[in-house]
Amino acid sequence: MINQKKVLVILGPTASGKSDLAIKLARKFQGELISADSRQVYRGMDVATAKLVPPRGIKQQLVSIVDPDKPYSVQRFKEDAAKAIALIHKRKKLPIVVGGTALFIDALVENWDVPQIPPDKKLRTKLERELEKHGLSHLVEKLERLDPLVSARVDAKNARRVIRAIEVASAIGNSSITGRTKKGMHYDVLKLGIQMDRTILRERIDKRVRQMMTHGLIEETRRLRRRYDLSLPSMSGIGYPEVALYLDKKISKEECIEKIVTHTYQYAKRQMTWWKRDKSIFWTDSAEEAKKLTKDWLRL
Repeated sequence: MINQKKVLVILGPTASGKSDLAIKLARKFQGELISADSRQVYRGMDVATAKLVPPRGIKQQLVSIVDPDKPYSVQRFKEDAAKAIALIHKRKKLPIVVGGTALFIDALVENWDVPQIPPDKKLRTKLERELEKHGLSHLVEKLERLDPLVSARVDAKNARRVIRAIEVASAIGNSSITGRTKKGMHYDVLKLGIQMDRTILRERIDKRVRQMMTHGLIEETRRLRRRYDLSLPSMSGIGYPEVALYLDKKISKEECIEKIVTHTYQYAKRQMTWWKRDKSIFWTDSAEEAKKLTKDWLRL
């Protein structure tokens, strides 16, 4: 029987193989998956976010639960994930949180009390003007000065997320991470991180992006763009803006692919830079080692 406090977390950079490992561990230890991905929550955004279609017998939660034009906050994820964990425990299964969104994972396992900061329309208008005049790098530098911890986590290619992070950091007046109250962990958590050589990781990202193009990323972007504005947080992540440039005949298909690969790899490096600071993560490059670590932890 699974201890009602146990929660397994599998994390790592995009394209590192988190889903494959999660499925293996779910089969071995009677687990159910909870996605901790800030883009996979959106309906219809399947190819660009590399959504997992779980094999038969494996359950997955918090995927495709909101429309792309609806907001989805860290606090909402924390609440939804807590409910999912409770239901999985009730079924006497092991909750396995899988994802690459560090903010989501930390808020859940560290039990953050996340402050609710309403949008600042005046500041947002000012930042949008700065974006238009000076470019996104100017806003990223501003965020780094305001809140270097959050800057390390935010997708620096996503203008909407950078602007929102500046809003939150400005409102709190100190780090919008340290400004969140850690209420004390109420789960017994094992965090497994996937360790991978950066050259191999870039090759995997390149392969994945090319598969996305083959499997309908262009068609998905075209369909979503007819319904939703590219400025939406859900639409402004890696993938859709680059394909939009291709659809508008501003870049070639190969240039589009290269841009997505480069932006994804840059994001993956930022993910690893942040997680390397977390000394509680057990890093592994082997499914067998991950199984042993999980087995030993479950015995405790």
